[in-house]
Amino acid sequence: MNEQVLSIDFGSSFTKVCLRGATRGEVDLLPLKEGQLSTVVLVPSTAVIENTPAGREYLFGANAYGRKPDENATIPLNWKRLLFEMTPPVEPPQPMGWDALLSSAEFRSLAARYQLTVNDAEHLRSLARQAQQFAGIPPLAPITTITTSANPSPYDLVTLTNKFFQWLLGLVKAAIEAEPKWGIRRPSGILVRVTVPAFALETQLAQLPGCQVIRQAIEAAGWRMVSVRPFVSEPLANAFGIMTHGNNHDHNNRPYLPEMLKKSPLRPVMAQQSSANPLLVYRIFVVDIGAYTTDCALICYDPQPETEDLTVSQRMKRYGESDPVGTFKLERDLFDAIDPEDGLVTGEQSRLFQDRRFRELLNSPTRSASDRLRRQRCMEVVRAFAEQVTAVVSRSFRSFLASEGTPPRTSKKREIRCDLAVTGGGSYIPMVAEAIRTVFAEQGIKFINTYISQQLQATPAGGAVPTSDGSSHTHFLEEKLIRGGTAIGGASIIFG
Repeated sequence: MNEQVLSIDFGSSFTKVCLRGATRGEVDLLPLKEGQLSTVVLVPSTAVIENTPAGREYLFGANAYGRKPDENATIPLNWKRLLFEMTPPVEPPQPMGWDALLSSAEFRSLAARYQLTVNDAEHLRSLARQAQQFAGIPPLAPITTITTSANPSPYDLVTLTNKFFQWLLGLVKAAIEAEPKWGIRRPSGILVRVTVPAFALETQLAQLPGCQVIRQAIEAAGWRMVSVRPFVSEPLANAFGIMTHGNNHDHNNRPYLPEMLKKSPLRPVMAQQSSANPLLVYRIFVVDIGAYTTDCALICYDPQPETEDLTVSQRMKRYGESDPVGTFKLERDLFDAIDPEDGLVTGEQSRLFQDRRFRELLNSPTRSASDRLRRQRCMEVVRAFAEQVTAVVSRSFRSFLASEGTPPRTSKKREIRCDLAVTGGGSYIPMVAEAIRTVFAEQGIKFINTYISQQLQATPAGGAVPTSDGSSHTHFLEEKLIRGGTAIGGASIIFG
């Protein structure tokens, strides 16, 4: 288990960083500062590529946020999506035997030394191919430069990723050096972990081409990634961030979950386990609606009394999936649904939800005919997006429950308690959050507690508001967990 870990939640809209300075204690998002600007914990992932007389210049964060494209500036919108849609480049077959010799640098050097003409060199290659054919050796394909078609953009994704992480880790280094309480003399010696979409099994995330590019970028910036689980799926990281509230506690160099989960709704369930009580099984469903993906996770705690030798962590099952349905597409569709000439919104697509007038239109009753028409168009788009999200949620959790298999036999009655947590930028839209609760209700799943983002309401964080049926309660998550739960969870000692 590593003492110190830097967790990076590389988001499509914003990137969050969390530093775990020790294996015990509570972690929080790392405040970063760009030049003379104020300190923030959400750094825009926006990029601008400018063509200058000196060459291409890459701008990120506040210097890029809100910029519009022009003849000298390219705005790579949602470039994280392009990064994770990369396919492995096709490697050309390597020459062997005579092909290897006649294609080598040594042969070219000898040909130049003895003034061998191009025709003579080609004649030798022809003789070699005839000899291979005569001997029954299949000819190799000609050596060509193969490029992947997964990056149709007019910019180099690899260079862009390298520049971004070099810039980001520079901010991280300055933030750590500016805080004497950590006493870290060489920040780049801290090992890095990155949370990424669950587009593969947990054990295979590092093999994704996008993850390989990120690893190369981090190493090129002079940092190193952790050897155990350098990449963790965003769904599971977010789920454990919410479950632990960023609290870490180890015992005998292993995570001690009873202490780590002291703020979790699972803690009272664990405390109620006794011979007099029914067998309590706890499940928490976590849905994170980001700009690029909707991430779904299920954490299930099953006591299994017949196997008392299992640790708490071994009794916890975990599942996670990501689907490329996010608010970036929603904003684009909303932007297209509004007539830009009516002056309702200003700025660019990626800042649509930042516009106060737009939020009021979407969430408040309107009186004028023009506003009612605008709101109708917007609500149709939001309703379609909510249906897409609920389809992802329903499919994911049917898969999770099927993966659990048949519960172990026991003479005790099983009682299943369920909670729901909805986070991410999309959770700020009431229609989307309510649609998620509805899809579970239709499947007969009742939640004891529902944890959601503070949806433009003035209720203090952590305050409980009873739902209409009075059988469950809705709680507003802590501010740090609303958008930073994934980075906080990635720093958990659960992942090493």
